[in-house]
Amino acid sequence: MVSMMRAMLCVLQLLVLLEITLAANWTTAPAPVQPAVQCTSGDRNIEPLIKDGYWKVDIAKYYCSGPDSNCGAPRTLYMAFCQPLPANGIPGCDTSELGPTSLCITNGTVGYSIGAYDDSDNLFRYNGIAETRLMATFRNGSTDSMCLHSYLTTISFECNPHNVWEINGANVVDVTAYVIELSYFYYACNLFFRFGYSKLCKPAVCGSPQHDTTTLTSPDYWQVSIPEESCRRFFEGGGCTLYMSFCKQLSGIDHCNNFVNSSICITNGTTDYSLGSYNNRLNPFAGSDNETLLVAYNDSNQNPRCPSGNVGSIITFDCTKEAKWSESGCKGDAADYLIELLQNPEDPCLVFIELTYSGAYKMNKTSPDGESNGDLCGPSLLLIMLLIFSLAVF
Repeated sequence: MVSMMRAMLCVLQLLVLLEITLAANWTTAPAPVQPAVQCTSGDRNIEPLIKDGYWKVDIAKYYCSGPDSNCGAPRTLYMAFCQPLPANGIPGCDTSELGPTSLCITNGTVGYSIGAYDDSDNLFRYNGIAETRLMATFRNGSTDSMCLHSYLTTISFECNPHNVWEINGANVVDVTAYVIELSYFYYACNLFFRFGYSKLCKPAVCGSPQHDTTTLTSPDYWQVSIPEESCRRFFEGGGCTLYMSFCKQLSGIDHCNNFVNSSICITNGTTDYSLGSYNNRLNPFAGSDNETLLVAYNDSNQNPRCPSGNVGSIITFDCTKEAKWSESGCKGDAADYLIELLQNPEDPCLVFIELTYSGAYKMNKTSPDGESNGDLCGPSLLLIMLLIFSLAVF
């Protein structure tokens, strides 16, 4: 009987021990990990925004209300996208006080979050709007006496080709110059910021639908040897070379590397001058009412005798079916097709270049024998005047 009692007691002890073990395992089991949501924006390029580093904006002139209002006093907005701001290193924005945050406003001593970091929720959520716009929403910011709920901030980006967001190895980059609008709605706990952003700008289609521009745009560049008499307008004697690229900036040559986005450059091997830059938002090609193709470039950054340094060029391609341009090894030589290079005597900031080119014939406008059914070859005076006016405007 005693042995039976001892056996039953042993079994009871084992059951109690098993129950305690199961209970312990139940209470200490880790909660399931919430998977991080990929931070994306559809087909919009947000790569510069989400690189390691963060952005700052001087918002003193916009800041005239709020929980610690002092209009005109120093205030700085710090921003990070798809990641939190540094845990420390930004005075007033330490995560020990605010928690992980992506947006923080600080006076250098005290700060508050206007948008917390949450890797389970994609902040870029408005992908159905215009292609040249992008919106990001930050939630769960700080609370204060004016905003009993947490702050919610919306940031809108719009196309501006000059607003290039680049970290370039720095930890923090000032983008105050890119501000378009800052709006505060404290009693609604909402803030709205609007910035310019170059990566939203869609390039214009480059070329002429009526002419063969494929030959012109195919190589990296075309080079043209310029007679000495024409080079005197730019250099002190000797010959020179003209380099041209179409629908792209010049590349792959040993000269003319000192200019940003230059598509036309003239050099004597020692001194270089840009005669026009490529702007991918503007189609430089324009057709005329006759068999002539025109290209207009403007906004270069250096040219002799041009006070503003903002020289532009108008290239005229006259229809000549024998002038069949050909390239070799990603470059082409068009010296045989040059008619004239002339700097406008009345406007030294405008250069005229004239060449012959078989592709200047209008496509689908020729008779069976290959002769043009259009007007006689020659430039359209009206179109040239419009291009000159556009160069002056830009």
